Amino acid sequence: MKKSPPPCSERGTGVKTTLKKGTYAVRKGKLYFQKTDSSKWEKLGDASWENTTGIAAHKGWLYLIQDGKLHRVDPSSGVWYPKPLDGPECQWYLGWPGPIWSDGKSLYAIRNNGIEKLDFDKARSKVVQAFPVDSITV
Repeated sequence: MKKSPPPCSERGTGVKTTLKKGTYAVRKGKLYFQKTDSSKWEKLGDASWENTTGIAAHKGWLYLIQDGKLHRVDPSSGVWYPKPLDGPECQWYLGWPGPIWSDGKSLYAIRNNGIEKLDFDKARSKVVQAFPVDSITV
């Protein structure tokens, strides 16, 4: 039986998560984990992760960007939490395919010609480094 995602108002704030030592990856549209000392990949959950363009580990969670939307994912079960805030939207649409990463303190992404610091719980971002915008004539 396929598990449906949590209700739209769920952020996963009551969930205790633990990142395991190893590699997390999206392969053939599914989320997988591989232990450091193993060659076997373990599928996490049943969610489809087609069109995932970024994945990062941050403060016990995995964060994935899929079709421009940011998802918080439990790294042990694969259960995802799409909703950062109460309101009409179910997902935080960031509108970019970019890379996402963590420095251990904050979550960052390339967005709108700059590096932005992301706060999933508040669905806010702050530009920390703008890139110069150059025009190209063809």
